Amino acid sequence: MTAQLPCSGTLVDGHLYTHQGVFDEAWIFSGITPDQLGLNRGFYKLRRPWEPLAFVGPKQVADLKTYVMGHFKQRLAECQKGVCIDPPALRYVINSTEIDDDGEARQMPWPQPHLPFSFAKGEHLTTIVYHKPMAGGTRGQMQQHLALHSTYVPGSGKAGEDEAAEFHMVLPSDKPGWSAVDRSNMLRGLTHFGGPDSTYFRPSSIYFILLGAAASYFVCCHTALRKCIRRMADWLWSCSSPTTWSERAVRSYGDEDYAPGDLTRSFYFKHVKPKATEISAGIRGLRRRHRDRGTRTRRGKVEYELVRTAEG
Repeated sequence: MTAQLPCSGTLVDGHLYTHQGVFDEAWIFSGITPDQLGLNRGFYKLRRPWEPLAFVGPKQVADLKTYVMGHFKQRLAECQKGVCIDPPALRYVINSTEIDDDGEARQMPWPQPHLPFSFAKGEHLTTIVYHKPMAGGTRGQMQQHLALHSTYVPGSGKAGEDEAAEFHMVLPSDKPGWSAVDRSNMLRGLTHFGGPDSTYFRPSSIYFILLGAAASYFVCCHTALRKCIRRMADWLWSCSSPTTWSERAVRSYGDEDYAPGDLTRSFYFKHVKPKATEISAGIRGLRRRHRDRGTRTRRGKVEYELVRTAEG
């Protein structure tokens, strides 16, 4: 999972929150995205951001770790050649569980020793979590996560003055652009049934648009609300004036004061409608000429219609 940090400063302390019964290991990187680590492609492409990869055995997990570290080292070598200004870093490797002082089985102390690191606003923070299989098997999906409850010291602003500390809730995703800060995007979640695919928009967004258009057409044309909607539309179109929109559309500019919408309606009747009428007439002419030439059958033959003449 990855996200761009919404502020700058130095991370100094915190604690971890996870289900320790299935937690195995986690790698926390800074300054690098999943794509740069070789993920989001081929077998290592998540179907959805919240659905983890399922491995058959420990060898596949070991292959993934080798694959990720290989891309990480490759990125470091590229930065040494001047490709990037700030090289990425593997900040923490969390490979053990520990019950905290309060006896909470889901909370763990911050990795020891404390290694504060500075980060800039917009910097990528990427976490790769490895889980252990549940004993006895499970039905369906199981909720599992790794939360970083962190404390940081604000950095200095552009003018050299210390910035005020901020509190943020960052919800990462498999793409930096799909992460959420402080609040989720309800429209995006609704149109994608929870979240988009890793590399493209889900077809459900198209279904949602088509369904919305069909529902709007049905409500406006085939329900008892159509009269109310028509009256409201007429009222908005006429700018709440007692005169009809037809009368207002042909007003001359003169000394009269235009109300909002007059210019739009005048433009429509002077430019849009004549052009649309011309296009419609052209389409009707093409259809008429097509009928005059005959209609084509499925076999590609042309059938002509016999027309009685004056002599016949």
